[in-house]
Amino acid sequence: MLISKLRTLLLTAALLSFWAPLAFSQSSTGLNRADARTAEENSDKTSPTTDEASSEMLSRWSFSLESIYAFENIENPWFAAAFHPHKKNPRAYKFATEILSVRYRLTDNAGPLFLRGNLEFGIGPIFTSIVKGPESYFVGAAGGFRYNFVQPGARLIPYIELRGGVGKSDARKLYNSLQSDATLSYLLGGGLRYQASSRWSVALGVIDQHLSTAYFADRDYGTDALGFNAAIELRY
Repeated sequence: MLISKLRTLLLTAALLSFWAPLAFSQSSTGLNRADARTAEENSDKTSPTTDEASSEMLSRWSFSLESIYAFENIENPWFAAAFHPHKKNPRAYKFATEILSVRYRLTDNAGPLFLRGNLEFGIGPIFTSIVKGPESYFVGAAGGFRYNFVQPGARLIPYIELRGGVGKSDARKLYNSLQSDATLSYLLGGGLRYQASSRWSVALGVIDQHLSTAYFADRDYGTDALGFNAAIELRY
């Protein structure tokens, strides 16, 4: 009787010693899987999309090559905005312009609703072939600011831009033409930029190009021409 009870007790102890480690191992595996799923779900909720993350990690520097054809003679927009009478230049200048710019993004994307975006500064050489007008060229440097209206995940990005420049032209000093080789220019425009990839983008817009001698001569016969611009940009 005593031997039978001891045998039963030993058998029960052996079974417990065999099954206990196996049951603990299965329980630990289930907990680890549950923890992994929870961590993955939290990561999906908090981590940004690939496009947004790559956009934030990109350098603030970029290069752009821009072509402009300005053909429509218009009144100076600054005088028009101030309701100051200023006639169009009767010579109706036309410009074909190339600009190579290096840009630096000054701010991160910020702002409320549709105003969310970033500010960039750009500068570079400018060459203008004066297609219609007494002069034949303007060459110099132009720099200024561009504001990009950036929405999360958007590839199509509206922008506005204002640049100013100074350089040299072959002034003819005729009536209603440039009066000095030292020449002032500004470019005021806006358009849409398409982000083709994390590094490459293309842009198309409307732009006003101005040429005048400003304070470089006693007389100043400025001219403004409205047209289109197209650009390709590489961020690195």
